[in-house]
Amino acid sequence: MSELTNKGGTYNLEQFAGKITTRGKGIIHLTKLMITLSFIFALLVLTLK
Repeated sequence: MSELTNKGGTYNLEQFAGKITTRGKGIIHLTKLMITLSFIFALLVLTLK
């Protein structure tokens, strides 16, 4: 019984997360890209110092 409940909970969570991701995928992708770029830039600055 608990297995079924856990599976259901996971499925609902995934569905919910999926809805959020499709709606804000562009924004999330942009944010990740910006964070990655600034991180690489910071590493470069630290390396060149």
